[in-house]
Amino acid sequence: METPPRTKRRSLVFGDQEHRRSIDENVGMILSRLPLKDAVVTSSVCKGWRSKWTAIDSLDFDPGETLRGYWDEADREVKHSKTRSYVDWVTHVLRQLGDDNDRALKLFRVFFFEIDKRFTSEIDAWVQFAMRRRVQVLILGFLSYTGDNSYTFPRQLIHDDGCCFEYLKTLELEGVDVTEDVLGELLCSCPNLERLLVRFTRSLVKVALIGPLLLKSLAMDCNMGLKAIEIRNAPHLASFSYSGFPIHVVVENVPLLSEVCLSYLSNTKDCIRLPFTQLSSCVSQLHTLMMDIHHMDFNVYYENHAIPELPNLKRFELVVYVDVCMQSLLLLTSFLKAFPHLCTLVLKLEFIDPFSCDPRTSFIERHRKNDVICPHHGLEVLEIVRYRHRLNADEHVRHVIETAIALKKIVINPVHWHFHHTGADKRIHDVKQEEIARNAALNILKKQVPSTIEFVVL
Repeated sequence: METPPRTKRRSLVFGDQEHRRSIDENVGMILSRLPLKDAVVTSSVCKGWRSKWTAIDSLDFDPGETLRGYWDEADREVKHSKTRSYVDWVTHVLRQLGDDNDRALKLFRVFFFEIDKRFTSEIDAWVQFAMRRRVQVLILGFLSYTGDNSYTFPRQLIHDDGCCFEYLKTLELEGVDVTEDVLGELLCSCPNLERLLVRFTRSLVKVALIGPLLLKSLAMDCNMGLKAIEIRNAPHLASFSYSGFPIHVVVENVPLLSEVCLSYLSNTKDCIRLPFTQLSSCVSQLHTLMMDIHHMDFNVYYENHAIPELPNLKRFELVVYVDVCMQSLLLLTSFLKAFPHLCTLVLKLEFIDPFSCDPRTSFIERHRKNDVICPHHGLEVLEIVRYRHRLNADEHVRHVIETAIALKKIVINPVHWHFHHTGADKRIHDVKQEEIARNAALNILKKQVPSTIEFVVL
């Protein structure tokens, strides 16, 4: 039998290599879509699969069911044990991956509660691992009951030659202590950073973004020590969010800024006045605006509020106390007048007594015959977040139905927007209240909505 020509043999070998490479790529794609724990388990399928999972490019250490009921757990030893297990799991996985694997990472995410100073060296090693693997999205979330920061971002890694910060596009620090100097050094070391979120840090006093950065989104939420935010000459910034006590905010030369959240924890008219004055240079260009007025003193509702007309605003999100029903609706009417081209209104509901099961709690019936209805011709969608079976909540829905001539859809969401996306801070009674609210929306509120309006309950 004749031996095939050498060139043909080479082509066969090359074709076989291509076939194997294609299989490996498909396997890698499948594993990357599995939860990390499941992907690691595939290593026990057979010898050929022992190291397949190490090729995945996203490491999302989702605690999953481990955090369910964590808030309600009374035994601190049980909590410490869960935290220790989580830290050991992350460390074990990274050791299995080793330092020899040079594959770049798209995502590195860790999140847990009650991470204390005992784990500092281990977390530093996690961050170092992610940065040496040229990570694009880095998410560190370490929350505690007290709000104290037990982990500080490792400044020394910013100057570590082995850490590659230039590939970082998204950075989220939640419950991680960071100072103004460290944040400034991070921004200088991350020339391609597009999204920055800092939440629940105590040492940060000032944030200054000055110069032509690539940053598209900036969020500073619940940082109790923060006193000032200065944004100047940010040509790519499209989204800016701040929530907390009133602070000094300067926003200048932000041509693409279209989405802003300024939620002030204040009982004065600053809740309304400051967002418009601090954003005076760009407020007319906004498409989305989010505000919080539920901390205002009841008498402040009746004051004269200078709300400028925003001709380009399409979406407005407002946190309101529905139990001050008449005052709330009066102010809501003023907002709708000022936003003539609004398409979507999102009302996030707060209650004086959030645990009451009585629908008539704090209810004062509106004198409808004295109401002046100001028709709104653009509003098409109403979203109610944290809906509860309260007459005051239903009054807000009815008011919008009467006002919005073009209303096409109502979305009812009983879940509180403050809950963490993991659900770890959700208690049993919260789940029960949500279920009661869903049933009430479907069986009671829906009957009050015209059939021409689509009614959705999440």
